[in-house]
Amino acid sequence: MMNSIKILIVENEILIAEQVSTYLEQLNYEVCGSVESGEEALEVVEQESPDLVLMDIELDGELDGVDTAAQIQENLAIPIIYLSRLDDHRTLKRVSETLPAAYLTKPFKNHDIRNAIEMAMYKVGGSRADVSERDIQINIELSIDQQQDGEVKVLKDRIFYRTKKGSYQRLLIKDLVYLESARNYTIARTTKGDITIPNVLKQTFNQLGETSICRTHRQFAVNTKFIDKIDINFLTVEYQLKGNSKKTTVIQNIPLSNSFQEEVMRLLLLVGD
Repeated sequence: MMNSIKILIVENEILIAEQVSTYLEQLNYEVCGSVESGEEALEVVEQESPDLVLMDIELDGELDGVDTAAQIQENLAIPIIYLSRLDDHRTLKRVSETLPAAYLTKPFKNHDIRNAIEMAMYKVGGSRADVSERDIQINIELSIDQQQDGEVKVLKDRIFYRTKKGSYQRLLIKDLVYLESARNYTIARTTKGDITIPNVLKQTFNQLGETSICRTHRQFAVNTKFIDKIDINFLTVEYQLKGNSKKTTVIQNIPLSNSFQEEVMRLLLLVGD
Protein backbone atom coordinates (compact mmCIF):
# COMPACT_ATOMS: atom_id res chain seq x y z
CA MET A 1 0.00 0.00 0.00
CA MET A 2 3.03 2.26 -0.54
CA ASN A 3 1.14 4.72 -2.76
CA SER A 4 -2.34 4.32 -1.27
CA ILE A 5 -4.30 7.41 -0.26
CA LYS A 6 -3.94 7.91 3.51
CA ILE A 7 -7.22 8.64 5.31
CA LEU A 8 -7.78 9.68 8.93
CA ILE A 9 -11.12 8.78 10.55
CA VAL A 10 -12.32 11.14 13.30
CA GLU A 11 -15.44 9.49 14.73
CA ASN A 12 -16.58 8.88 18.32
CA GLU A 13 -19.13 6.18 17.44
CA ILE A 14 -16.95 3.06 17.53
CA LEU A 15 -19.18 0.86 15.38
CA ILE A 16 -19.37 3.47 12.61
CA ALA A 17 -15.62 4.03 12.76
CA GLU A 18 -14.96 0.28 12.43
CA GLN A 19 -17.45 -0.04 9.57
CA VAL A 20 -15.89 2.85 7.67
CA SER A 21 -12.34 1.64 8.33
CA THR A 22 -13.10 -1.85 7.03
CA TYR A 23 -14.75 -0.45 3.90
CA LEU A 24 -11.87 1.92 3.18
CA GLU A 25 -9.39 -0.93 3.41
CA GLN A 26 -11.53 -2.95 0.98
CA LEU A 27 -11.14 -0.01 -1.43
CA ASN A 28 -7.35 -0.24 -0.93
CA TYR A 29 -7.09 3.03 0.97
CA GLU A 30 -4.74 3.26 3.95
CA VAL A 31 -6.40 4.16 7.27
CA CYS A 32 -3.64 6.03 9.10
CA GLY A 33 -5.69 6.47 12.27
CA SER A 34 -9.12 6.31 13.88
CA VAL A 35 -9.65 8.72 16.78
CA GLU A 36 -12.58 9.96 18.85
CA SER A 37 -11.63 13.56 19.64
CA GLY A 38 -10.48 16.67 17.84
CA GLU A 39 -7.39 16.91 20.02
CA GLU A 40 -6.31 13.40 19.01
CA ALA A 41 -7.04 14.21 15.37
CA LEU A 42 -4.68 17.21 15.43
CA GLU A 43 -1.89 14.99 16.80
CA VAL A 44 -2.39 12.33 14.11
CA VAL A 45 -2.50 14.94 11.35
CA GLU A 46 0.84 16.31 12.52
CA GLN A 47 2.41 12.85 12.75
CA GLU A 48 0.91 11.08 9.72
CA SER A 49 0.13 13.87 7.23
CA PRO A 50 -3.03 12.22 5.83
CA ASP A 51 -4.31 12.96 2.34
CA LEU A 52 -7.94 13.22 3.48
CA VAL A 53 -9.93 13.36 6.73
CA LEU A 54 -13.36 11.88 7.45
CA MET A 55 -14.68 14.13 10.23
CA ASP A 56 -17.63 13.65 12.56
CA ILE A 57 -18.94 16.90 14.05
CA GLU A 58 -20.00 15.69 17.50
CA LEU A 59 -16.76 14.47 19.09
CA ASP A 60 -15.33 13.68 22.51
CA GLY A 61 -13.14 16.40 24.00
CA GLU A 62 -13.33 20.19 23.86
CA LEU A 63 -13.13 20.59 20.07
CA ASP A 64 -15.99 19.62 17.80
CA GLY A 65 -15.42 18.52 14.20
CA VAL A 66 -15.82 21.99 12.68
CA ASP A 67 -13.35 23.57 15.10
CA THR A 68 -10.92 20.71 14.45
CA ALA A 69 -11.22 21.08 10.68
CA ALA A 70 -10.60 24.81 10.95
CA GLN A 71 -7.41 24.24 12.94
CA ILE A 72 -6.18 21.62 10.47
CA GLN A 73 -6.73 23.96 7.57
CA GLU A 74 -4.85 26.83 9.17
CA ASN A 75 -1.64 25.16 7.99
CA LEU A 76 -2.64 22.29 5.69
CA ALA A 77 -4.97 22.14 2.70
CA ILE A 78 -6.24 18.66 3.54
CA PRO A 79 -9.68 17.83 2.10
CA ILE A 80 -12.31 17.29 4.80
CA ILE A 81 -15.39 15.08 4.42
CA TYR A 82 -17.90 15.60 7.23
CA LEU A 83 -19.95 12.73 8.66
CA SER A 84 -22.77 13.93 10.89
CA ARG A 85 -26.33 13.47 12.15
CA LEU A 86 -26.74 17.25 12.08
CA ASP A 87 -28.23 19.02 9.07
CA ASP A 88 -29.59 22.26 10.56
CA HIS A 89 -28.89 25.63 8.97
CA ARG A 90 -26.52 26.83 11.71
CA THR A 91 -24.34 23.72 11.44
CA LEU A 92 -24.23 23.86 7.66
CA LYS A 93 -23.25 27.53 7.79
CA ARG A 94 -20.34 26.74 10.14
CA VAL A 95 -19.34 23.78 7.99
CA SER A 96 -19.43 25.80 4.77
CA GLU A 97 -16.89 28.25 6.21
CA THR A 98 -14.31 25.44 6.27
CA LEU A 99 -14.93 24.69 2.56
CA PRO A 100 -15.31 20.91 2.90
CA ALA A 101 -15.00 18.44 0.08
CA ALA A 102 -18.33 16.83 1.05
CA TYR A 103 -20.96 16.52 3.80
CA LEU A 104 -22.65 13.20 4.52
CA THR A 105 -25.50 12.79 6.98
CA LYS A 106 -25.89 9.66 9.07
CA PRO A 107 -27.01 7.04 8.36
CA PHE A 108 -25.07 6.83 5.10
CA LYS A 109 -24.25 3.93 2.82
CA ASN A 110 -20.82 2.69 1.84
CA HIS A 111 -21.17 3.97 -1.71
CA ASP A 112 -21.82 7.47 -0.31
CA ILE A 113 -18.34 7.42 1.24
CA ARG A 114 -16.80 6.08 -1.96
CA ASN A 115 -18.43 8.81 -4.04
CA ALA A 116 -17.48 11.52 -1.57
CA ILE A 117 -13.83 10.44 -1.65
CA GLU A 118 -13.89 10.43 -5.44
CA MET A 119 -15.33 13.95 -5.37
CA ALA A 120 -12.66 15.10 -2.91
CA MET A 121 -9.83 13.73 -5.04
CA TYR A 122 -11.42 15.27 -8.13
CA LYS A 123 -11.43 18.70 -6.49
CA VAL A 124 -7.88 18.59 -5.19
CA GLY A 125 -5.68 21.04 -7.05
CA GLY A 126 -8.56 23.28 -8.02
CA SER A 127 -9.29 26.70 -6.55
CA ARG A 128 -10.86 26.42 -3.10
CA ALA A 129 -12.68 29.65 -3.90
CA ASP A 130 -14.70 27.66 -6.41
CA VAL A 131 -16.15 25.46 -3.66
CA SER A 132 -19.52 26.74 -2.48
CA GLU A 133 -22.15 25.67 0.05
CA ARG A 134 -23.92 24.02 -2.86
CA ASP A 135 -21.04 21.51 -2.93
CA ILE A 136 -21.82 20.15 0.54
CA GLN A 137 -25.22 18.65 -0.16
CA ILE A 138 -26.24 15.47 1.65
CA ASN A 139 -26.26 13.26 -1.44
CA ILE A 140 -23.12 13.35 -3.58
CA GLU A 141 -23.21 11.56 -6.89
CA LEU A 142 -20.15 11.54 -9.10
CA SER A 143 -19.90 8.80 -11.69
CA ILE A 144 -16.38 7.45 -12.04
CA ASP A 145 -17.09 6.98 -15.73
CA GLN A 146 -17.42 10.76 -16.11
CA GLN A 147 -13.84 11.32 -14.97
CA GLN A 148 -10.95 11.07 -17.42
CA ASP A 149 -8.28 8.42 -16.96
CA GLY A 150 -4.87 9.77 -16.08
CA GLU A 151 -6.04 12.80 -14.11
CA VAL A 152 -3.29 14.27 -11.96
CA LYS A 153 -4.08 16.53 -9.00
CA VAL A 154 -1.62 18.28 -6.70
CA LEU A 155 -1.91 19.08 -3.00
CA LYS A 156 1.21 21.05 -2.01
CA ASP A 157 3.64 18.21 -1.28
CA ARG A 158 2.01 15.34 -3.14
CA ILE A 159 0.50 14.25 -6.43
CA PHE A 160 -2.70 12.24 -6.77
CA TYR A 161 -2.93 10.32 -10.02
CA ARG A 162 -5.87 8.29 -11.25
CA THR A 163 -5.12 4.77 -12.46
CA LYS A 164 -6.83 3.04 -15.34
CA LYS A 165 -8.80 1.01 -12.80
CA GLY A 166 -10.38 4.24 -11.53
CA SER A 167 -8.74 4.51 -8.10
CA TYR A 168 -6.46 7.32 -6.95
CA GLN A 169 -2.87 6.76 -5.84
CA ARG A 170 -0.46 9.10 -4.07
CA LEU A 171 3.07 10.15 -4.96
CA LEU A 172 5.00 12.40 -2.58
CA ILE A 173 6.91 15.07 -4.50
CA LYS A 174 9.89 14.66 -2.16
CA ASP A 175 10.23 11.08 -3.50
CA LEU A 176 9.92 12.06 -7.17
CA VAL A 177 13.29 12.33 -8.94
CA TYR A 178 12.20 12.82 -12.54
CA LEU A 179 9.42 12.20 -15.05
CA GLU A 180 10.11 10.50 -18.33
CA SER A 181 7.83 10.41 -21.37
CA ALA A 182 6.88 6.97 -22.66
CA ARG A 183 4.52 7.71 -25.56
CA ASN A 184 0.98 7.76 -24.15
CA TYR A 185 1.98 7.60 -20.50
CA THR A 186 4.57 8.95 -18.08
CA ILE A 187 7.09 7.05 -15.98
CA ALA A 188 7.78 8.62 -12.59
CA ARG A 189 11.26 7.64 -11.37
CA THR A 190 11.19 7.83 -7.57
CA THR A 191 13.41 6.99 -4.64
CA LYS A 192 11.11 4.02 -4.01
CA GLY A 193 10.93 2.69 -7.56
CA ASP A 194 9.15 3.44 -10.84
CA ILE A 195 5.49 4.41 -11.14
CA THR A 196 3.45 4.55 -14.34
CA ILE A 197 1.03 7.48 -14.68
CA PRO A 198 -1.50 6.94 -17.50
CA ASN A 199 -1.09 10.40 -18.98
CA VAL A 200 1.35 12.00 -21.44
CA LEU A 201 4.23 13.98 -19.96
CA LYS A 202 3.02 17.39 -21.14
CA GLN A 203 -0.37 16.96 -19.48
CA THR A 204 1.15 15.55 -16.31
CA PHE A 205 3.64 18.41 -16.01
CA ASN A 206 1.10 21.14 -16.80
CA GLN A 207 -1.10 19.92 -13.95
CA LEU A 208 1.70 19.99 -11.37
CA GLY A 209 1.44 23.72 -10.66
CA GLU A 210 4.12 25.45 -8.55
CA THR A 211 6.48 22.66 -7.48
CA SER A 212 10.21 21.95 -7.67
CA ILE A 213 9.64 19.90 -10.86
CA CYS A 214 11.05 21.54 -14.00
CA ARG A 215 11.00 20.59 -17.67
CA THR A 216 14.49 19.97 -19.04
CA HIS A 217 13.61 18.40 -22.38
CA ARG A 218 10.48 17.53 -24.35
CA GLN A 219 10.73 14.01 -22.89
CA PHE A 220 11.89 14.81 -19.34
CA ALA A 221 11.00 16.83 -16.25
CA VAL A 222 13.28 16.79 -13.20
CA ASN A 223 12.93 17.52 -9.50
CA THR A 224 15.60 20.21 -9.08
CA LYS A 225 16.29 19.02 -5.52
CA PHE A 226 18.01 15.93 -6.95
CA ILE A 227 20.24 17.74 -9.49
CA ASP A 228 23.90 17.09 -8.72
CA LYS A 229 25.60 18.64 -11.77
CA ILE A 230 24.72 20.67 -14.87
CA ASP A 231 26.61 20.51 -18.17
CA ILE A 232 25.89 22.16 -21.52
CA ASN A 233 23.51 19.56 -22.94
CA PHE A 234 22.62 17.47 -19.92
CA LEU A 235 22.28 17.47 -16.15
CA THR A 236 22.99 14.72 -13.64
CA VAL A 237 20.67 13.55 -10.89
CA GLU A 238 21.84 11.41 -7.98
CA TYR A 239 19.58 9.67 -5.48
CA GLN A 240 19.28 6.71 -3.15
CA LEU A 241 16.92 4.01 -4.41
CA LYS A 242 15.39 2.45 -1.31
CA GLY A 243 14.88 -1.30 -1.60
CA ASN A 244 13.48 -3.72 0.96
CA SER A 245 16.76 -4.21 2.79
CA LYS A 246 19.33 -1.87 1.22
CA LYS A 247 19.88 1.41 -0.58
CA THR A 248 21.37 1.72 -4.04
CA THR A 249 22.94 4.93 -5.33
CA VAL A 250 21.58 5.86 -8.76
CA ILE A 251 23.32 8.41 -10.99
CA GLN A 252 21.49 9.34 -14.18
CA ASN A 253 22.20 11.87 -16.95
CA ILE A 254 19.11 13.75 -18.20
CA PRO A 255 19.01 15.72 -21.50
CA LEU A 256 18.91 19.51 -21.09
CA SER A 257 17.57 21.56 -23.98
CA ASN A 258 18.58 25.20 -24.50
CA SER A 259 14.98 26.35 -24.25
CA PHE A 260 14.65 25.01 -20.69
CA GLN A 261 18.03 26.04 -19.23
CA GLU A 262 16.90 29.40 -17.86
CA GLU A 263 13.95 27.93 -15.94
CA VAL A 264 16.13 25.15 -14.50
CA MET A 265 18.61 27.71 -13.19
CA ARG A 266 15.84 29.85 -11.71
CA LEU A 267 14.44 26.90 -9.74
CA LEU A 268 17.92 25.83 -8.64
CA LEU A 269 18.48 29.29 -7.12
CA LEU A 270 15.18 28.99 -5.26
CA VAL A 271 16.15 25.57 -3.93
CA GLY A 272 19.49 27.01 -2.82
CA ASP A 273 17.70 29.66 -0.79
